[in-house]
Amino acid sequence: MSIVFYILLAFILYNLIFRLVIPLYRTTKRVRRTFRDMQEQMQGRTGAATSAQPKPDPVAGKGEYIDFEEVKD
Repeated sequence: MSIVFYILLAFILYNLIFRLVIPLYRTTKRVRRTFRDMQEQMQGRTGAATSAQPKPDPVAGKGEYIDFEEVKD
């Protein structure tokens, strides 16, 4: 009876490993690689866009400050 139990246990472990653990590992690895590639592409695009265009001066576009005075009738 114990031989049947060990055979059944080995079958269950084999199925668990080859149908769940290994595919899950491969899928996780593929998803991580895909996200890493996407991040590299986005960094490449933003890096090229920021280096090609000069950054505007934040103070230059605002003009002078004019003090507001209330006019009474």
